[in-house]
Amino acid sequence: RVVDLVLLGNSVDSAAIDHLAAVCAQPSPLVHLQKLNLVSCSMNGESTAKSLASIVASTHLAHLDINGNTRFGNRGLVSLVAALPEECSSVTLLSVADCGLGPGCAVALDQMVNKLPKL
Repeated sequence: RVVDLVLLGNSVDSAAIDHLAAVCAQPSPLVHLQKLNLVSCSMNGESTAKSLASIVASTHLAHLDINGNTRFGNRGLVSLVAALPEECSSVTLLSVADCGLGPGCAVALDQMVNKLPKL
């Protein structure tokens, strides 16, 4: 049973996130995942957002750390928020420092808080 998965500093492309989402959606040791650390993994937000949302929805994820993914950007955050189910009650920490976010991300952050009420 995997509770904490740290992929810090690895080059994680959209295919890897898609595969991780598929594994999490099935009965597997990852269904109990509570902490996912994807710090500085060179992720592009637009291409990984839907799969990240799927991981959030299909696990007991409380902490999602995507710090240092400078290519994630506003579009990635908007895509992630759009892909999240209406209420993901388990997430208590979402860390997006140094993810290339700019002034246009305020609306997406507001929507994120509504979808993740425990933030």
